[in-house]
Amino acid sequence: MGKAQALSTSRFGFEGGTCWKVEGKYRLFTTEVFDVPKTAATRLALWESDDGFTFDRVSTIVETNYDWHDTTHNMSPWGPMSVYDEETERWNIFYVGYRRKAGSDQFFNMAGKIKRLESSVVGWSGVSGPYVNSGWVEFTDTAAAWEGSAGQVGFFPFRSTQGLVAFFAANDAPAVIDSALPAYEQVDQGIAFRVGLASAASIQGPWSRLEIRNPVLMDPRFVENPVVSRISDDLFIAVFDGGNHREMSYSFSRDGLAWDESKKLVLESAPESFAVARTPLGLIAQGDDRYTLFMTAFDGVNPDLVEPLWHEGYGEVWRCEVRLVQT
Repeated sequence: MGKAQALSTSRFGFEGGTCWKVEGKYRLFTTEVFDVPKTAATRLALWESDDGFTFDRVSTIVETNYDWHDTTHNMSPWGPMSVYDEETERWNIFYVGYRRKAGSDQFFNMAGKIKRLESSVVGWSGVSGPYVNSGWVEFTDTAAAWEGSAGQVGFFPFRSTQGLVAFFAANDAPAVIDSALPAYEQVDQGIAFRVGLASAASIQGPWSRLEIRNPVLMDPRFVENPVVSRISDDLFIAVFDGGNHREMSYSFSRDGLAWDESKKLVLESAPESFAVARTPLGLIAQGDDRYTLFMTAFDGVNPDLVEPLWHEGYGEVWRCEVRLVQT
């Protein structure tokens, strides 16, 4: 495995997003945690690469409004999930717009809402934008009790065998969180990070929760930011953050609706600077059952102990090569 180079414009690095190979180039959409307050001062950016190792920054897609008391969900953009919609022949980006959680005095304790952007350029070449604001993602029903008080904190649409669906993420973090608590220990405090499925007639929505399937317990306590790839007509794979150390979580589905219990890909070749795995950015098919997996990870270096400590040092972008063997 190797580290992507030239991603160095953020004080605290990078976390989450998606990466695809489009028209011969790697297109990486990610969250830049560029300043203090950490995890609040964020922006979404597009980086591109010819070889998948050295990246150039192309553009800022969304940036914070710098209001750390914001109530409009424009304080802290996170998690740009880029998808190509074949019906409209346009790229879309779904991301979380955060505001500070009501009743909390912690700037990093936020509640989210999903916004959609759409490329103004038709076709695959529209991946580089420009992107226009297409409004907030609307749900036709109310949140279930398992979703907690954080709103929607992730969103990834894809086409199942039964039509268009999306994973939406939620958590039940309280109004005050121990800022010194590592992410993978939050579950020990009773905080659950879970996902559900919603459906829509089109990428524009509105979306309706699939109540009989939710929550989707690929892992009973920690599922965050799943990115789905269709491997064949009857096989899907979701890679996601499972609250791991040096592993990546994944799950299989035959229809995109019923998902198996998750497994872990152990990153045996990870160097010491790959301290804590965070979010996989999606599988890129390279032929012969081989895939490139980009991911973000923390190096664990935070000498000034800048809170919250669950963002453990500098966030780096890594890649590894994997082979999918079907038995």
